[in-house]
Amino acid sequence: MQILLDRTLLGSSNQLILHKPDSIFYFIPITKNASSFTYDCFSQIGWNYYKLESLDEVINKIPIVMLRDPVDRWCSGFAQDYSSNQLNYDLQNNNVLDSLFLKGFFGSHTYTQHWFLHKFNLLNAIFIKFTETYLDLVNIFKDNIDDINQIKYDNIIGTSNKSHQIEIKLKQQYELKESNRENLKKYLWHDLELFKKANFIDETKTLQNYKLWDSYKRE
Repeated sequence: MQILLDRTLLGSSNQLILHKPDSIFYFIPITKNASSFTYDCFSQIGWNYYKLESLDEVINKIPIVMLRDPVDRWCSGFAQDYSSNQLNYDLQNNNVLDSLFLKGFFGSHTYTQHWFLHKFNLLNAIFIKFTETYLDLVNIFKDNIDDINQIKYDNIIGTSNKSHQIEIKLKQQYELKESNRENLKKYLWHDLELFKKANFIDETKTLQNYKLWDSYKRE
């Protein structure tokens, strides 16, 4: 397991985890699923990104996965890349807009969630549903991670207005045409199935209340 100091590599590998070696938990970071927020919070208490040499390195640990509504995530991912000048499309042209749903993939922010997850054994994974506040994520672990209350949120940055407007435009175009919905669903098929079948933890509770906790807590 190699510590990874360059956060820009997050979207370049699907064997990265956010972890502290003495913890029984590890996060599987997924772009657009609060991965930056999670790192900004948990790096304050000693967590880092690691690149796994083998998945056997975490065989006795519990994976934690934050899943996001696949269509919402895709729209947000494209909007982020576009607003940061990584993409060049005429979004005033409806034919161009329609072509985006057919293509599906545009970069690390539009990788499917399945791409980040498919190498891991998720049989005992804890699934958390993405929320706009993100703070539920920290609250879930407040009883189970040392020094969790030391985390500060002052530097967390929200979505830019430009990105948000593009995201809204894509969602409107998605709802407007059945062909757009069908084309994007083909690209997001794995994600849609996983999101539908995942057994999400109740975000109002902590892991101490979670049904699997007794099976994994340390003596």
